[in-house]
Amino acid sequence: MSACKVDTKPAAGANTAASTLSLLGKTLVTKDGSSVEVSAITGASKVIGLYFSAHWCPPCRGFTPKLAEFYTAFKKGHARGGDLEIVFVSSDRNEEAFKEYMGEMPWVALPFADRDAKAALSAKFKVQGIPTFVLIDGATGDLITDKARDDVMVDPQGADFPWAPKPFSELMPATLVDAKGAAHDTKQALSGKVKLLYFSAHWCPPCRKFTPVLGESYKALKAAGKNVEAVFVSSDRDEDQFKEYLGEMPFLALPFAERKAKGALSNMFEVDGIPTLVILDENDKVITTNGRAAVAADPQGANFPWRLKPLEPLNDYTVQSINEKPTLFMVVDAADDAAAAARAEAVLGSVAKSSSESGADLIFLWGRKGVELVESIVDFLSVDTPASGDLLTLVNIPGQCKIKETLEGAAVSADAAATFVSDYTAGKLTKAGLGRECQEVGVGMSDGWSGRKCTRAAGELGSVDGGKEACGVHMLRGGVWHSNDQGQVSLQGVHSWGWAIVCSCASSET
Repeated sequence: MSACKVDTKPAAGANTAASTLSLLGKTLVTKDGSSVEVSAITGASKVIGLYFSAHWCPPCRGFTPKLAEFYTAFKKGHARGGDLEIVFVSSDRNEEAFKEYMGEMPWVALPFADRDAKAALSAKFKVQGIPTFVLIDGATGDLITDKARDDVMVDPQGADFPWAPKPFSELMPATLVDAKGAAHDTKQALSGKVKLLYFSAHWCPPCRKFTPVLGESYKALKAAGKNVEAVFVSSDRDEDQFKEYLGEMPFLALPFAERKAKGALSNMFEVDGIPTLVILDENDKVITTNGRAAVAADPQGANFPWRLKPLEPLNDYTVQSINEKPTLFMVVDAADDAAAAARAEAVLGSVAKSSSESGADLIFLWGRKGVELVESIVDFLSVDTPASGDLLTLVNIPGQCKIKETLEGAAVSADAAATFVSDYTAGKLTKAGLGRECQEVGVGMSDGWSGRKCTRAAGELGSVDGGKEACGVHMLRGGVWHSNDQGQVSLQGVHSWGWAIVCSCASSET
């Protein structure tokens, strides 16, 4: 297993050509074994697609022919057909499998032997699952979109190629509607406010359970004078169901006819299951995509708008942040939550605050030893907790890494934690990949649903909201199907407040 790198997620305009394009090396390969100079696919107006995939991954095998069909038609008939080239970045287990899979592809590939470049590209673009299709600017190396897989499926003609993401304000229609059918000017309704985007549908049982909770929370926030508005984004099957369901809501909605806007919003915020509540600040920046848990834990809005503090306890709300940034996690050996909170503050409070103030790409969480969610994460990371005393460990799920070094027992102190963070930032600690032979691990459900199995063919995979399936190591919430290498399927997280840690698709690396 190649060591993975820790990196921040690239944003358009933030990278140099050297930092991305150089990772491709000087030459690429074709399926007949010939070489292609990287310089032949770079330059002004060029767009490079990085296709992270592997033959052992069932969703990859399902998407590859669709991508090949798109690529062939695009090259022949699109006005920008000459500008696009795709590079296969393989997660196959060996070169023989790589060559076999490459035989199905009409584009070029990163040489299989260049595992370091593969690891670096996966880390740079935070590839947590495959297939992933990323587009970058062929002249600058800047990220254009990391959601091109969705774009190929939604826009197979490439009408909006290269699918540069639009800001939230441009995706929204000119008007919203309320339960009485009255129209409201979108800019007037949302400008300068905290926004709660509620992805939901009447046919979804967990949605029907959460909707009244959100409605009462919305009323409480309004009564308290909070600068907030909520918008229902419907996945109902028809307009009659939409209108009936909206009648239960005291807030506004995206008109049902705005299906393109609904799809674009789901894509922008990576909504793979419902109900999902996305919270945006006054400037349309994401506060959290896990607003459902935030509202459930704090329906009166005492912590509105629910921004994470520098140091937080691990719970159903904060657990999702582990997916988003490198995380320093403290397992506290204490008799109760109050004692654990005091101990975590004494050890991590200062370094967490200074890290937050400096803008470091690191979050700090703590949990009490013996709690189910805490123990599941420890098990997932394959770290041993000491018989007595605390544990400090660091994981970077977006970069598919963990830090081998830990602090345990008497070695855990405020000074030691500060040194640990400093050494991590300076790159002095040892990184190890998260790749593992896949299984459902650490499944924990707050209502007791644990690892519920079901049988569906691999071709029927999807989320309850029509999302995509992928192979990889993730933490997830709500109704996402995953397959293993034998096409077996398990369902994780379809319940009211559930979470799961999964490693989907059998593979030694993702």
